[in-house]
Amino acid sequence: MIKKLLVSIVLSFVMVFTASSFAMPPKTDFIGTWTGLQQEGQQFNRITLNIETIAWPDGKTALSEPSMTGWSLSGSVRVEPAMVTMRRAPEPQTVPVTGEFYPAGNMVKLQYILRRNRPIVYGVLSQDKNRMALVFSSGRSGNLVLPVLLTAGTELPESLSPFATSSEDAERLRRDMERTGIQVAAGQTQLDAIRSQIQQVKSELRQARSAGDKEQQKLLKAKIKELRDVYRKENSAQQAVILEQAQKLRKQQLDQLRMTNPELADVNQKIMELQKQLVKASNDKDFTNMMMLAKELKSLQRQQKSAMALGRNQAAPLSVAGDSGQCPEHVAAWADELEKNGAPNSKFRNLGQLANLFRPSVFEKHFQATLLSMDAKERRQLGVDLRQHCSGNNNAFSRSGNLPTVATALADEGSQINYVSAAMAGEALDIVGLWSQRTLTTLNGYSHSEDIEVLGDRGDILFKALWPMETKNANDAIASAYNVTIEKEQIAQIDLLADNIDGIDAFTKLSHLPQQKNWKKMKYPAGQKVMMYYQEKTSMALSRHIDQTFPGAARDMGNPRNALIAGKQWYEQNGTILSLFPDTNAARHFDQTFWVRRDELFRKLSPELKKEIVELKQKSEIQNIASDLSLPMDSQRSGAFKDITAAKTKQIAALETKRYTASAPVPPGPEPFKPDHPGAVYLNALYHQDWKTIAREDRAFAIPLCKMMQPMHNSGIYDMMALLSGGKAQGSDIKQYMQTKMEKASMSTSMAGFFILALEHISPTCLGENPVHIERTEKWDNVVYNGLGAELYRTHHSQTYHYTVARRHRNAFYRLGDPASAESLDFINGLLGQFGVKQGGIRASMSKLSANLHGLRKAMQDLPCDGKVIKRIENALMKKALE
Repeated sequence: MIKKLLVSIVLSFVMVFTASSFAMPPKTDFIGTWTGLQQEGQQFNRITLNIETIAWPDGKTALSEPSMTGWSLSGSVRVEPAMVTMRRAPEPQTVPVTGEFYPAGNMVKLQYILRRNRPIVYGVLSQDKNRMALVFSSGRSGNLVLPVLLTAGTELPESLSPFATSSEDAERLRRDMERTGIQVAAGQTQLDAIRSQIQQVKSELRQARSAGDKEQQKLLKAKIKELRDVYRKENSAQQAVILEQAQKLRKQQLDQLRMTNPELADVNQKIMELQKQLVKASNDKDFTNMMMLAKELKSLQRQQKSAMALGRNQAAPLSVAGDSGQCPEHVAAWADELEKNGAPNSKFRNLGQLANLFRPSVFEKHFQATLLSMDAKERRQLGVDLRQHCSGNNNAFSRSGNLPTVATALADEGSQINYVSAAMAGEALDIVGLWSQRTLTTLNGYSHSEDIEVLGDRGDILFKALWPMETKNANDAIASAYNVTIEKEQIAQIDLLADNIDGIDAFTKLSHLPQQKNWKKMKYPAGQKVMMYYQEKTSMALSRHIDQTFPGAARDMGNPRNALIAGKQWYEQNGTILSLFPDTNAARHFDQTFWVRRDELFRKLSPELKKEIVELKQKSEIQNIASDLSLPMDSQRSGAFKDITAAKTKQIAALETKRYTASAPVPPGPEPFKPDHPGAVYLNALYHQDWKTIAREDRAFAIPLCKMMQPMHNSGIYDMMALLSGGKAQGSDIKQYMQTKMEKASMSTSMAGFFILALEHISPTCLGENPVHIERTEKWDNVVYNGLGAELYRTHHSQTYHYTVARRHRNAFYRLGDPASAESLDFINGLLGQFGVKQGGIRASMSKLSANLHGLRKAMQDLPCDGKVIKRIENALMKKALE
């Protein structure tokens, strides 16, 4: 007992430990703080991403193998101006970040809301785990958002430091600006108070003037002058505070600008010094010096404008191409990278994808330097070459809209892209490219096709950011791995079901495999291969099932009755299974042997059954012959069974004829039709105008029809018909009318109609003089409706029929309408049998009417149309038709 208890405790501990280990966050280098720059307009924002937690999602089962099941991620993103300016104070905005981490793909999906923008961002790490590339899939900027490069930690790398104020400097400047703001506000309050005092003294001065007090006027004017001197002094002090703060910011900006555009930085430095002198000259009221300084300032401002134009690649200080005006070979080769990597230039306009040109792995190959490491003159010269020399090349790149965009990416400034954002985007895309290569090499380790599908879906934005050729290779690799994996999964599922199959439910489940969603996702040739394997395995499973369950008694040709019963019982239990796999070799082989064997068994048993049929005197007993032996398909697959059925029909007809002949009153004179003539009883009754026999036969014909209509009587359909009539009839009245019509149904009606129309074809000489030519047109519409029930269009159809009838039959024809034929009734009767309607009842009524019509046609063909027999039958039929 103690031993069992210890074992259970150990097992419990192992289970808890295992579950806990699966629930622990995976080892990931994404957690932490990441910093980078993102261009917004012509400025940059500092992006600080902090991924705080990665946790296993509730309600999911962890897997130890590669899985793309997303782990929940949370954190925050801080956005603030990268460069502190007088107009762009550091006002950081921090918003929460949510998303998912995908262990197998080693990637993250991030979502946040910032200034009504809701971007979805996918991130991957560099191989050294120190950098992260972010690719944006949505947002207000759409595909204009360039990939972003983040660096681990809170500080930017040294190469980006010229383009952003450091965290310490930004905080110091923020405090200085706050302190300056307080000083300026206090000074402004003091200046407002002085202005108020001046206005008050001016008011007193006006009063003194009105009173003519000259002494008081003199004192007040002196006081106003004194207040104005104080105002100028305080205002100068305040301007000095503002200028000092501005100079600090400008010095910070100049230090950063000197790294990217030294010419502009030098000009700006001179302008700053000149502005100091202007302020001093203004305070000293040295107007001559102020005019000289203003003239010099205008000259410096023109130089500033020229230096800024250089930063936008709008001038050409030098030209590598020289006087030839040709596009340099290395520049043309660099531009051709687009087409070389699968991108027709005319269609390659996505800003993010164009950044592939600035990937270090691409750019360095042609310029032996990265974009950030090139000095300003080299970048500008490259921009000039693109705009002035390469634009004349008659190639796809020069004719496309890409050239200006690429040239702009080399400039110091740009509203969507400049050389800094282009360089960062290029480096980020190199990280994505290497991640793609690493990820695709791990595809063989995936054991679930769903994980590969998720990788393709989640990684789609990342793959599409690369060269089109890389995108295609990634898509092809994922599709190939998906096909291989899903092929293995489907084959394993087929083996699981087919090798352990037992009973109809298992076979049904196996038959549903090709309808599953994953099955339909398979592409050629995996889909064809799996289908062939599926057919082979299902055929083997079906063959195995048949061998194990089919009774040996059903193969015993020496005992045909028992063999037929055993085969019937097995088929009734297993026929559904066979119908699930009709195209398998096992099902086809069984179908051939099973029905051939049953036909042979019926043929062996046929003499015995036919003998029993002849000896039986009751219709119900004859109908039950072989009912315990036969299957519904025997009537179609077995010629011997058809012979047995024909023998049953013949014996029943003979008994019916004998019964009717015995019960009918003895007619005056000989019978024109012998008992073996089809419909002999009814035709003889018409000949003798034996209305009682006709009424009895019609009654036997109508009763099954009334029974068949009984469910309709109780279904409420007549109330619906009354509603559709607009209240012109009651449901009970319609029901009574239909019931009466069915009860009074007579076979003479159909036989009279047949006689009228058949006369033209069988005995046209008996149409008489002036036969009537009748034209009848049927019209109908095909109407097509939309999903809301409104009519879309209507097509009109019509068909015209031409009849020639004897003038003596015209009234009867118009009353009867189109008649039935024996063949149409036989067809309807066969359909009823296929739909499971048993012999007797409605089928017996249809058979009786069909026999009468066959007999009437045979009489019209065999006997003269103007003879006594046909004439008497015609008179009786027309009399019944006009009742």
